[in-house]
Amino acid sequence: MSVMDRLLPHKRDDTAPAGDHVDRVDGFAASSPVPLARAELRRKLGRLPDWTGDEHALRRELNVPPEELGDTTEFLERVIEVSGHGGRISTYGDHLTVELHTESAGGVTSYDLALAQRIDHALLDARVLGGGHVHRIPT
Repeated sequence: MSVMDRLLPHKRDDTAPAGDHVDRVDGFAASSPVPLARAELRRKLGRLPDWTGDEHALRRELNVPPEELGDTTEFLERVIEVSGHGGRISTYGDHLTVELHTESAGGVTSYDLALAQRIDHALLDARVLGGGHVHRIPT
């Protein structure tokens, strides 16, 4: 069993936020996710030091050894898929970029921040369990 298989469930996590889903605000259901205000986003991004972004999208950039790029990309795609939320991964050489935003809200929501945190934890677990060599790009 690969490290990726040990870290991620094979089914979608139905408790995780999904694209157009019901958001809970103060215990009441809202019809769609709400974009975060710029000040709130900056404050919450302070807890995610490897991520940058603005009210339009969150971004995390990584350098990955060429021999691990395919596995790392597949791993991150699986993290995003299991979350039930959207995201985009692009690669160029040994450079990998993850970009998150909520299409239906037209910007970054709390769901994007939760997914960024999930990605950070998954990458950390993969490095510890699998001995991977993913390196963040200093910001």
